[in-house]
Amino acid sequence: MNLATRCTTCGTIFRVVQDQLRVSEGWVRCGRCAEVFDAREQLFDLERDSPPPGRR
Repeated sequence: MNLATRCTTCGTIFRVVQDQLRVSEGWVRCGRCAEVFDAREQLFDLERDSPPPGRR
């Protein structure tokens, strides 16, 4: 499984790993706009799924 998430503010897609999400309880900081959000809400598998729609 190759997990990714989409920033809820700027729409940037980046990869995440299960261990990282478990330790942070799902919270990540976007490397592009610095927004902190729950990555689990926008989580998808790069190998099987299309990215969720952005919230702009």
